[in-house]
Amino acid sequence: MAFTAAQIGAGTPDLGDAPLSLTPFLSPDYFAAEREQVFSRSWLNIARGCEVPKPGDFVVRDVEIRHASVLVVRGQDGEVRAFHNVCAHRSARIEWRRQGSCKLFSCPYHAWSYDTEGRLRGVPGLENFPTLDKAANGLTPIACEVWNDLVFINFAAEPPQSLREFLGGLLPFERDYPLADMDASATVEVAVVNCNWKVFLHAFLEAYHLNVLHGRSLGNTFNPPDNPQGDPLYYRAFGRHGCLTIGANLERRAGPMETLSQRHAADLLSTGGKARASAYEELGSGTRLLNPTGAANWALEGVVLFPNVMWLAAMGSCTLHKVWPLDLERSRFESITYYPRPRSVSERFARELRFALFRDTIVEDILNTEYSQQALRSGAKRHMHLQRGEIAIRHHYHQVDRVVRGETAHV
Repeated sequence: MAFTAAQIGAGTPDLGDAPLSLTPFLSPDYFAAEREQVFSRSWLNIARGCEVPKPGDFVVRDVEIRHASVLVVRGQDGEVRAFHNVCAHRSARIEWRRQGSCKLFSCPYHAWSYDTEGRLRGVPGLENFPTLDKAANGLTPIACEVWNDLVFINFAAEPPQSLREFLGGLLPFERDYPLADMDASATVEVAVVNCNWKVFLHAFLEAYHLNVLHGRSLGNTFNPPDNPQGDPLYYRAFGRHGCLTIGANLERRAGPMETLSQRHAADLLSTGGKARASAYEELGSGTRLLNPTGAANWALEGVVLFPNVMWLAAMGSCTLHKVWPLDLERSRFESITYYPRPRSVSERFARELRFALFRDTIVEDILNTEYSQQALRSGAKRHMHLQRGEIAIRHHYHQVDRVVRGETAHV
């Protein structure tokens, strides 16, 4: 099976077939431009609304490429906001916990306090600060908007576009794939992956490698006999973002443990039985964004949320792979799988089995991408050659490059 133009959605730019320079993975100047043009002006998914369900609930997230600690909190008015986790007194970090709930944030250094709307409320010895304007010295806000229960931030003082403008054609996903019911989660976080952030992210943007690098863990799950290279069933660009439609191998023979789990819980690896039929009934066939070709072997949509997220939207669960740059050749990886809370022991068993299998594939990806970065540094090659089925990598590469070079927002 060859990946052809018929499998590319309208509106996707002609990306060509030429080799691509490896400079963006190796250049300090290019990385500095990414910091200023990409990660300082794009909307970044930082959390989910369900992580801060009640007024006063908060989470703290690090965005290392911006040297920022971000406080995401639901105010007493119910609105989700984001602030720099920095005290106005002497720039101490205010909240040291990773999550919690409170009515006031109190700085551990000198006990200056702030409410959940970011206002400065308490200053010990206020009489000794004759020029302090409390109203002008609250928590420093970060632009924050919520879509489909995903919380996004933008470090620009005045973001060049709203979140909805930034998402553009992806907006109907809120209707076709609502996340509100997926309130249970499992997380894998790797503090340091020794490779450029794009090298690691690109490992999730194609299925060409799955039955090779992951031959023992995944086998031919996504590589049926008529599509041995794992070419996408379809690809669509939505401005900076992209969407891969991935098919499953329905002829694959699962092992005993996996077969048992498939009887009770359908997800991206399920290959048959009542669970799959039930999931397809809920999914429908050929919705606007999910399974656009109505393929019988549809497995998932891989949504590339520019700049650093791969969202795997499957039956019964979804996974957000987030790759955060630490520096030119180091990244932090965060992967969160969301699913409805299991209704039985058998569903819980199926989830745990899938999570263990996923963990193994991540270890394989880390080893491979770290070796790849070492090889990039050797200078042995100056270009990479992408096959047509790796269109999501080519699209992401070009979109990052266009932003780095100063192109205005595009959706």
